[in-house]
Formats: sequence, C-alpha cells, structure tokens
Amino acid sequence: MANLDWFKGNTFHSVIRVVARDLESKHKIEFSGFGLDFVIEKYEENKEKNYLTENVKSSPNQRTVEDAAYSVNLLLEDAIRFARNQKRDFVKRDDIERAYLKNYCGIWPLCEGR
Repeated sequence: MANLDWFKGNTFHSVIRVVARDLESKHKIEFSGFGLDFVIEKYEENKEKNYLTENVKSSPNQRTVEDAAYSVNLLLEDAIRFARNQKRDFVKRDDIERAYLKNYCGIWPLCEGR
C-alpha cells in the first residue's frame, strides 16, 4: 500500500512551498504569500475527502505526494504565464486563482478527487 502519511498534518504545505521556490528560481519570479495561501486553502478544503478516496484504492492506483507536487507545479506554471503576460516578475493570488479556474478543478489534490 502506498504511504498516505503526507495527507496528515502540514507535510503537503511544505511541498507546495518547495515547488514554488524551485519555480521562483527557475523562472526568476516571485510568488505572493497570499497566492500560495490560496493553494493551501484549496488543499485543506478537500484533504479529508481526497484522503478517504485514496485510502480505499488498491496500492498501485493510489496517488502519491509526487503526483500531488506535479499537479501543483502545473498550476503554478500556468500562474507564471498569466503574470508574464502582464509583464510582471511576481505572481499574485489572482494569477493562481485564474490558473485554478482554467484547469477546471483538474488539479488534484486541490479539489475533490476524480
């Protein structure tokens, strides 16, 4: 069975921040703390439902923290594109919210599992 301990506590909060730091370095851009708060809020809103969904799956079908980090990376990359289109070197919460809506809640685990 896959290890789902990362759902507990604030483990994934640090993963979100690590992904953001890596992207800041890669793209020479800054994320607003409020923007990252949006990502954490969406994760927290759906954490229990997603944990229960993943917990009942058989091991090979369970998603991992790496899968979740990849999803966050995709979301933040889209937000960076929105900021760059506005000729900004910082990402605002609005950029992240737009990226979230653009993906129509397809960014797991930030919305209820699919």
